[in-house]
Amino acid sequence: MGCTSSTQGRPQGPHPPETLGSDPVRKVFFLAVNGSTGGQVAQQLLDLQVDTMDMRLDRDEVATVRVFSLKDNEKREAAFKEVASLKDSCDVRVVACGGDGTVKWVISCLSKVDSLSVPIGVVPFGPLRDFLCHLSHHEASSVQTLR
Repeated sequence: MGCTSSTQGRPQGPHPPETLGSDPVRKVFFLAVNGSTGGQVAQQLLDLQVDTMDMRLDRDEVATVRVFSLKDNEKREAAFKEVASLKDSCDVRVVACGGDGTVKWVISCLSKVDSLSVPIGVVPFGPLRDFLCHLSHHEASSVQTLR
């Protein structure tokens, strides 16, 4: 898997697919990080100071991973506006990196940019007690939980 990254201060946003090959399927992941959750373990992700990474997933798939702090108002607003602008042209996903509050915060931000149809993943840096409790009440529905 080939990977390139850009650090803070360089141009941000998904790089053109042709930089990694010809006509690959483009996936864009936005990692919305709450650096104060999980005993500040999530902050370590932000401390890497890598805003954008391009990765070849396989011969026909390329992923751009964008990392931003939810606490940085400017970056947060720009990232969610970018989610909204890309959702119809790319396979866009948002990953909430934090606890219950972070998941709720990400959903709220997606709602503000009319992007609730974008799939959300969770990297649990916080306890996620409320979130997991809610999922357990809906096991019979289409929600799948990991055991």
